Amino acid sequence: MVGTQLAIHEVDGSDAGLAGGLVNTSQQIGAALGLVVLTTTATAPTAELEKLGVSAADAATAGFSWVFLGGAVLAVAGAVVALALRSRRG
Repeated sequence: MVGTQLAIHEVDGSDAGLAGGLVNTSQQIGAALGLVVLTTTATAPTAELEKLGVSAADAATAGFSWVFLGGAVLAVAGAVVALALRSRRG
């Protein structure tokens, strides 16, 4: 909700509905693309491990472990950037 409010803060009242719709559409597309990237990233090591004889369950666990680690790193990096930008604005 806060993100939507920030995105439409400077928008003229007559365009607020359109701006809100664009924000929501962007959020939905971003979530879908993020899921595609993370799933694709997880399947590469999973397939390689299965070729080496690792069980499907263990290979999937290993593949998604790397994705979760990468997601955590990206989340921390995003938080650092957000805090840095926030401190600049005062």
